[in-house]
Amino acid sequence: MSQTKLFAGKKVLLIAKDTRLAGILKTDAHPVKKLVEQGAAIAANIKPAHEQHHRSLTLLENLLTGMNVPFKLIGMDGEPVDIQEYGLVISVGGDGTFLYAAQLFGDHLPLLGYNSAYPISIGHFCLAHEANIGDILVKVFAGDLHTIQLTRLDLIMDGVKLPARALNEVFVGHASAGGTSRYILTIGDVTERQRGGGVIIGTPSGSTGWLDSAGGFTQPIAANCFQYRVRDLIVGFTQDRVREKFTLYKNILPASAEVKIVSGMDSGVLFIDGEHVRYDFPYGCQLTVRVSDKPLHAFIDVCAHDIYFNHPYTDGLPAELGQRRERTWVQAFAGFFSKLRPL
Repeated sequence: MSQTKLFAGKKVLLIAKDTRLAGILKTDAHPVKKLVEQGAAIAANIKPAHEQHHRSLTLLENLLTGMNVPFKLIGMDGEPVDIQEYGLVISVGGDGTFLYAAQLFGDHLPLLGYNSAYPISIGHFCLAHEANIGDILVKVFAGDLHTIQLTRLDLIMDGVKLPARALNEVFVGHASAGGTSRYILTIGDVTERQRGGGVIIGTPSGSTGWLDSAGGFTQPIAANCFQYRVRDLIVGFTQDRVREKFTLYKNILPASAEVKIVSGMDSGVLFIDGEHVRYDFPYGCQLTVRVSDKPLHAFIDVCAHDIYFNHPYTDGLPAELGQRRERTWVQAFAGFFSKLRPL
């Protein structure tokens, strides 16, 4: 079925974020309000992003009206909608808005991300912005632009599948950033008891975000696999004063694999795609993470990650599984010491 037929008789659902400035103005004594009024450097982008967001939203509404496309605008407050009435969801904001829309409607409707504050906002998942939204809409409704599938992760806690799926990643660890994460990690036939900063389990589409910063592998955005990265692993000594050895540190896993974690923390948590979707993960609780059979269908640039393969910290291999180049401790300091000269 062509997309023209798919959208025939259907409305477009717009999900627009509240800008930071809008949230600040709702509270008379908001501590950031004075910084905005004073023009403080830390708050320099708040007002321009607010103004551009509303310009972008107005442009989108005018374009849809001019194309005789019916639409409904909702906020990020959980307003109920009948998904049968819609053929497309457009998130109006940045990546956070896109991830929110994916959580709500990703099982049922295709998604288009519209970066309403470009280039102030990164908008990694947003194919459209103020300069190209008109062309994008024409191509979408004409059937000349097609969705791609983005891998998502299912999370099963104590045998019950959680309603939230991870599009970027799930973080498993202590509720406090200063706390030690304790858990038993099992992948395949290998099981290890670990301590450290927690575990990030993520998708290819999330591989250029937190995973990248944590030293994970960069992958093509549409790859069908997933990966894990243990953060700040504590390597101690056994009772025999032998250095501990771990093999479950980081790796790319096939779509058929599972990651299993048993919590050793009274205050363990899961964070899914950022800080807003959170589940408690108390002592003894068991989590299984695997590739979902319900990927997200979204209008995304399939080459969105190409720029990362030319990043100086990657090998630049155009392979299904990206390979990140790591420097050892010795290599890292060799460059420093080579610059020293005798007095």
